[in-house]
Amino acid sequence: MVAYREGRYADVEHWYHSLSRRDQRRAETLRLATLSAINDYRLETARERLEQYEGIRLRGEEERAKRGEVVAHLELVERLLSNSRVVATLDTLVAPRAEVWKRLQRETSYLGEVQENTYLSPDGKSRWQVGSDADCVPLFYIYHQLGDGRWDEANPEVVRVNGLPEGCQISYPFVGSDGTTIYFSLEEEKGEVPQHTLGGKDLYVSRYNRAEGVLLVPTQLMLPFNSPMDDFCYIVDEEQDQGWMVSGREARGDSLRLWCFAPSTLARYEGENLREVARWLTPELKPRKRGNIVASPALRNREEPLFWVGDDAIYKQRLQGSQVPEGLVAEYLKVQELLKECEASLEALRLQLGGGGTATQLKEEVLSLEKESEGYRTRLFTLRNEIIRLWSGKGRSE
Repeated sequence: MVAYREGRYADVEHWYHSLSRRDQRRAETLRLATLSAINDYRLETARERLEQYEGIRLRGEEERAKRGEVVAHLELVERLLSNSRVVATLDTLVAPRAEVWKRLQRETSYLGEVQENTYLSPDGKSRWQVGSDADCVPLFYIYHQLGDGRWDEANPEVVRVNGLPEGCQISYPFVGSDGTTIYFSLEEEKGEVPQHTLGGKDLYVSRYNRAEGVLLVPTQLMLPFNSPMDDFCYIVDEEQDQGWMVSGREARGDSLRLWCFAPSTLARYEGENLREVARWLTPELKPRKRGNIVASPALRNREEPLFWVGDDAIYKQRLQGSQVPEGLVAEYLKVQELLKECEASLEALRLQLGGGGTATQLKEEVLSLEKESEGYRTRLFTLRNEIIRLWSGKGRSE
C-alpha cells in the first residue's frame, strides 16, 4: 500500500475505517492496519488490532511468518519508545532535499564532509569510504593522502563491522573528533517489516578498534533520532555542544527535515505526550541564535550557557555580582564534567558488552556507572535549583 510505504499513516487509518467490518477482519488488512498503528506510535491501538490478527486462523506458513514479523516489530518499537530521549532543540528546518544538504554542509564543514558513501576528515587527509567484501558484507576503507596530494588508493585500511544484520547497507558515515566514534545509517534488505530497524534507514553508532581494524557491534540510536522513515545522517560537535540530524519523516515529496540540537541536554523522557516527543516534529525551540539553524562559526567560541530556564539562558558570567557563590557555580561545572566522563565510559562499556565482552563483569561495571551517573544527575538538579533560587527574585543583583 503506497500510503503505508510513504509513512502517511493518517491516510492508512482513513482507508481502514472506510472498510466494512468484514473487510477490516481480513488478515492482510489487519496486518497493514496494525503496522500503521505501530509505526505511528499508537501502541494501544496496535495491541488491540494485533489481538484480532492473532485470533485469525492462518493456513499458510508464509502468512504465519508475516504475523510473527508484526509481533516482533511491535516488541522492537515498544522497547525503543520506552527508552525515548528528550533533547533541547536549537532549530529545525523543512526544505527541499538539495537545500537541506547544502545547509548542513555549510554549517558543519569544519567537522569534515559527509556524503552518501564517504566521510572526508576536516584536514582533508583521510577518507572513510563505504565498500563491501566478496560476500557483499558492508565494510569501510580508510584512504590516506600522500605527500603530493594524491590518495594512496592501493593501500587502504580495511575496517570490518562486527554484528551487522545480513543483507544490510551502510551510508552517510560521520567520524567524531576522537577518531574512534563513528555514526552512520543502516538499512536492512527491502521489505515492509524490518527485523532490526524501525524502517528505512536507521542511525547507529559504533567504536573503531584501531588495533584490530574493526568497528564494534553498532548500537541503534534511541528515539527521537530514529523513526519508521529514512533517518539519514547524524553529526555532532561535542566540544561546542551542537548536533545535527537529517530525516525524511513526514517530509512530503522531495523535502527533508534538519534538526540542530544540544547533545548535552539528552535525557530519558518519562513525562506525558511520549508519542510527540518520539516523533520530534514540533519541538519547543531553545535557539542560541534565532533565525539561523545554528550559531555562526564566528560565535562558536562564545561562552555556552550553564543551563536554560524557559527561554532564558543562564551564563556563568551573568551570575557574577549576584548572590550566587562562585564556589556553587564551580561545583556545578565540576559535576557536569564528571557526568560527561561517566556517560562516555558507560557508552564504551555498553559497546563492549554488545561486542561480546565478559558479560558478567561488564554488566556489573555498567550497573555501577549507571548508579554513579544518576548520583551526578541528582546533584546537578539540586545545584541548578539552588543557583536559580539565589539568582532570581531577591537573590538577583539589581
